[in-house]
Amino acid sequence: MIDGKALTVSRDWRQYVDDLAALHPQSADGIRALFQDIRAVYDGMYANSAERGGVPGAPTTPEGLMAFAKDHPLAVEWMERPWVEFVGRHVRDEAVLKWVNLLSGYITDAPDSVRVDQMVPIYGYYFKGGHYPVGGSGAVADSLAAAIERCGGTVHLRTNVLKIATDKGAATGLVVADRGGAERRIRAGAVVCNADLRLMLDRLLDDRSVAARLEAQAGPVRPACSALATHLGLRGDLDLPPILHMEDGEDGVGLIIPSAVDAGCAPQGYTTMEVIRLIDPAEARTWFPDGGEGFSDTLAAYRRSPAYRQRKRAAADRLLASARRVVPDIDERIVYRADASPVTFARYSWTADGAIYGIRGGDATVPTKTPLRNLVLAGAATHGPGVEAVVMSGAHAAEALLPGLLRAAGDQPHEAKSPFGS
Repeated sequence: MIDGKALTVSRDWRQYVDDLAALHPQSADGIRALFQDIRAVYDGMYANSAERGGVPGAPTTPEGLMAFAKDHPLAVEWMERPWVEFVGRHVRDEAVLKWVNLLSGYITDAPDSVRVDQMVPIYGYYFKGGHYPVGGSGAVADSLAAAIERCGGTVHLRTNVLKIATDKGAATGLVVADRGGAERRIRAGAVVCNADLRLMLDRLLDDRSVAARLEAQAGPVRPACSALATHLGLRGDLDLPPILHMEDGEDGVGLIIPSAVDAGCAPQGYTTMEVIRLIDPAEARTWFPDGGEGFSDTLAAYRRSPAYRQRKRAAADRLLASARRVVPDIDERIVYRADASPVTFARYSWTADGAIYGIRGGDATVPTKTPLRNLVLAGAATHGPGVEAVVMSGAHAAEALLPGLLRAAGDQPHEAKSPFGS
């Protein structure tokens, strides 16, 4: 819902484009041309995924690169250039740009600062559709953990990583602590780190020269945006779609109703709803004591303070005011409520300033390989935010340690699909 106008997204992206063009007839030609170009770049970005076990990536041979450039010239020209310039070739109307950038909240709070290759993949939700994992996003992590255990690995829960152990310029394992604080060392031939990059640079690496070299290579490592949210259990059913994007003043607010697609999310006769608003890094920092970067182990007392609790409650009340636009009697329906601030995200995800999308959009992403031998990176810092991008980052980390792994997987029979929306 934008500028008082509502639009239901069709499962056929072409129909959605027609509906959007009808909503803004003065920009109809530009809207259609823009989506055709987005689709062309999208197809280029995933053109080689079938050869790599379903994981997209650039061709690895000179011949492959030349063929790719010939077949996908728009992708080659624009992938690493600013999204705002790509869009501006076809659409300049601010009202239309709000719709064009509607999905940007999945990766950033500042769509004008990101590159084409960062934005185009999320259009896969229009092109290919979006799917919800039964049981919630935790089901994805559970599936990956089960796969590790089937292959003989062990998953250690409730275990804090204190340091990445090193020796003679190479990663040799981890120093970890259990819930009681007892420390032990785990030796490893290689380490894959998907911790918050700011945390890793500041706290996990003893060799400061490695951190300095990595940051010099990547540019400034600044936390991405954070968020405010309230999670609700509601009495009764709601005749609403699973996801609604709303504009509330200058802010975008998302309403997500998981129980609309997964009955297991709530008892019969009840509904679960999440209301969320992104906030920029500067605002996120104001939630922490003295405006400093916060991590979960330094904030226990602060989280219990009356001033913090009152501020968090007031922020969530404003989110509820947005939800009342579509559920006027929401206050009478609430049977459960849990509010979240940047401090909450810092507590549960161990990220600087409660960042939810890794490092700041527009900053150069870091390479998978690091200056420290046998240490590779995964997570939002290497391939951008979102479940799909982070899963792909894990595949690239595996490829960095075992070259040829993805191509070997590509030789196995499978149905090639974009990992976005599948």
